[in-house]
Amino acid sequence: LVSIYWKPVYKFVRIKWRATPDDAQDLVQGFFTRALERNFFARYDPARASFRTWLRTCLDGYVSNERRAASARSCATPRPKK
Repeated sequence: LVSIYWKPVYKFVRIKWRATPDDAQDLVQGFFTRALERNFFARYDPARASFRTWLRTCLDGYVSNERRAASARSCATPRPKK
């Protein structure tokens, strides 16, 4: 499954989320790792959406959460005093 969808997911992250190549690779790897660890793919319901649409929706949520967490980490970092 990962080998089939890696490239389309990578391209989607690069284009929609305007990620650098390295960031896109990290996000895609993190997404598939989490999805497999938490058995996301077992939750897919073909009556509700196509697999690709469902996958994009899950991916959007993952990338959004990762970006929000990264932003929070950067805001929490103390700035050096002048």
